[in-house]
Amino acid sequence: MSPDDRWSEVKQKLREYFSIGVKLVWVADPSDRTVYAYRSLTDVREFTEADTLPGDDVLPGFSVPVANLFED
Repeated sequence: MSPDDRWSEVKQKLREYFSIGVKLVWVADPSDRTVYAYRSLTDVREFTEADTLPGDDVLPGFSVPVANLFED
């Protein structure tokens, strides 16, 4: 997310992505240092700096510590 992004705009983009068959969307919120993993608008998991973000079945074998995504 950019500082100017609004959640309503992000949700609209999510709707568009899912309507064309996207299986997983990660939304990184740098202000909270959190990543949200969306499978649908209602299936969402939150990952904090203490967590590791998995690729699940979309990117098998991929994982990254969330803290690494927000290094200064």
